[in-house]
Amino acid sequence: MKILILCGGKGLRLRPITEDIPKPMVYVGEKPLLEHVMGYFAQKKYTDFVLAIGYKGDVIKDYIKKNDHGWKVEFSDAGDVDIIGRIKAAKNLLSDRFIVVYGDTIANVDINDLVSFHKNTGGMVTITTFPLRISFGLVYSDSQFKVTSFREKPVLNQWMNIGFMVFENKALDLITPGDNMVTFLEKVVNAGQLYEYKHTGKHITINDTVEKEAAENQLKEFYTLGGV
Repeated sequence: MKILILCGGKGLRLRPITEDIPKPMVYVGEKPLLEHVMGYFAQKKYTDFVLAIGYKGDVIKDYIKKNDHGWKVEFSDAGDVDIIGRIKAAKNLLSDRFIVVYGDTIANVDINDLVSFHKNTGGMVTITTFPLRISFGLVYSDSQFKVTSFREKPVLNQWMNIGFMVFENKALDLITPGDNMVTFLEKVVNAGQLYEYKHTGKHITINDTVEKEAAENQLKEFYTLGGV
């Protein structure tokens, strides 16, 4: 089974770090995000990768060439397009069933259990979700506007898509010009073919410099909970 890693992000909120490198090449600890992601899959015996590059893609190619781990790595470059366009462009490089992950997201998802879950559903696509924590405090008050409680950056009873998506290759036939990830997933939903795999373990994503600093410490815990 091939692992498609989306590596075309510009990481605008991480400027100036990402002025000369794509977001997956931002270092966290001693390695770039991309190698953390690939290393996790390799530990689980998944070593056949397709990297969907875009912005500063040559930086990724050079890094892979200079850091050969014996993994099979192919590249797909669709230019400056939406995520679903990158996935579609890689269709001929992918297996009948494949996994799609973000190049800036690290999580200790149980890959074998995820794939088994997907097979059992019989669906075209399974997305992995994670409890949503918002970055703001919530204020609750009564009818007289007297504050009754306050919750700082709570975890909501909502789940967000964190990638780690299992696709049947035939699902890509649903993509038409003008689609983005949302419209594509809506089509899969309407076809009754989209399923959700819930993950409650570690999840690390880096969107700005504050999250980058926090990730340094989170990685230490990640590596003790199923990471490489």
